[in-house]
Formats: sequence, C-alpha cells, structure tokens
Amino acid sequence: MELTGDWKKAAKKFASLERAMQAAVARAGTRLGPDLAQAIRVEMGGSFPRLHPFTAERKGAETPLVGGDLEQAITFRVTPQGRAFVVWAGVAPGPLGRVARVQEYGCTIAVTDRMRAYLHAEGLHLAASTEYVTIPPRPFVRPGLRRARGLVRAALTRELRGVFRW
Repeated sequence: MELTGDWKKAAKKFASLERAMQAAVARAGTRLGPDLAQAIRVEMGGSFPRLHPFTAERKGAETPLVGGDLEQAITFRVTPQGRAFVVWAGVAPGPLGRVARVQEYGCTIAVTDRMRAYLHAEGLHLAASTEYVTIPPRPFVRPGLRRARGLVRAALTRELRGVFRW
C-alpha cells in the first residue's frame, strides 16, 4: 500500500475543520439555550397533582410550579468540555436546584418530632399516625428537554451544514 498526496495539507485541513465544527456547535448551543429554557418553562404549566392546601395558601396559588422563584430560576449555559461543548439547561445547583430535584422526582420525607412541632406551629396539624410526608413527582425538566430535541437537531444541522461546504 502506498500513500499519496500532500498529508501536511490534509492534516491542516482536518485541524481547521475541527475548529470550525467546535465553533458551529458553540454557536448552535448559544442560540439553543433560551429555547431549551423556554421548553422547560412550558412543561412547568403541565397538569400535575395539586398542591396541598397548606402549601397553596403560603404560595398564593394552587399551581405547583408556575409563577414562583423556581420558574424564574430556569437558566442555561454553554461550556467547553475538552474538544466539545456542553449545553446545559435547567435549575442551577443550590436551594432552588434542590427544590427542582424534589419536584422532578418526588420524595418521601420521614416526619420527625421537630418537623411535626414546626408544622404544628405553622398551622398544619399532622395526625399522630402520620409517619411520612410524600411530595409527588412533577417532572418538568426532562419533558422540556425532550420537547426541545427537534430544535437541537435542527440547530446543529443548520450550523454544521455550513462547516461542510468547502
């Protein structure tokens, strides 16, 4: 077997192609971020189990996810990772991130004596037999990202199409 051609020129071309692809993916990610965040916000308005009256009274609404700090905390970022870029959308880590995780997956919380006393002082009187409080899952991030899957494909295709036109 014999290799023919200008291999230095080919290596240079492939290096420039890689940089162009990285730039195209970064552009697509930057344009996609707001769309991903919006798709998640749309899912927040889904039909979820109603809030407990105690919680609804404090929130001022019966809708679990819409109209609060959690909705305002939906964000996105595009970060380089090695030779690629990662587009991330959701709720950033921290207190609201923990709230989002509980809403997304649900949880069961064991009632402690301290918790029982706090809720009693706040006006929620649990029965002596209540051992657990269950927060049902209200998934909104995963369905929002699934909703936006077509947008991601279209944006990447559009950007990469320009890269491969030599």
